[in-house]
Amino acid sequence: MRSQDQVKVQDLCAGEAEETYDTVFICFPSRSIERPIDPDSYEMGILRNDDIVFRAISDVGKVLAPSGEFILFYRVFNDQFPLYLEVTSHLAKYFDLSTLKLLWYVGEASGHGLLLSVKKYA
Repeated sequence: MRSQDQVKVQDLCAGEAEETYDTVFICFPSRSIERPIDPDSYEMGILRNDDIVFRAISDVGKVLAPSGEFILFYRVFNDQFPLYLEVTSHLAKYFDLSTLKLLWYVGEASGHGLLLSVKKYA
């Protein structure tokens, strides 16, 4: 961090102007709950709703300045490979996948976690 840098924690869906930010960092909700989730529980909508991930990608694509950087932590479980392809497809709508970088990786028996960086189309 530099003295001129600012950090905000906020809901990007709350009416931010387009192309406002140079960098956005997001850790998507975990999909690693080891217990069954009650289908009527709020957790079903928050922790197992892939639409949250897709909506966040779209919202970040709108508020990030051209060539801005999107840094995201994403957990991929071995049985969820098609979902990973869907996430990549959503990223491609707003971000230049040729700039995609793997910043950190953690392997697990049931899957892995990825810290990724990608730049918005200029």
